[in-house]
Amino acid sequence: ADAWKRRGQTRAALNFDQDAIKDLTRASLISADHECFHQRGIVYHKMHDYRKGLTDFRKALDMMPSNHVTWNFVGLCENSLGKTREAIIAYERATKLDPNFKEA
Repeated sequence: ADAWKRRGQTRAALNFDQDAIKDLTRASLISADHECFHQRGIVYHKMHDYRKGLTDFRKALDMMPSNHVTWNFVGLCENSLGKTREAIIAYERATKLDPNFKEA
């Protein structure tokens, strides 16, 4: 699973987003961990598919609710979907988990 995940991350960095989604999906089917969903959520966010990104970030949080970076991405997706109140709540969770987190 790790090789698929790393290949997906590399493809995302090269802007091969559809291929990255396929690799990260395959990784999540082999060994679903929070990082698979978090990384795929980042690719969806980059593609402006905020609903799918939000779904993946929520799956990642189900597995690791203390990840402040994932909470920040939830806020970004919620905000992009026009859900300002939910975005603020997510940003607050991120900064509560890491008060020095500048991105939130």
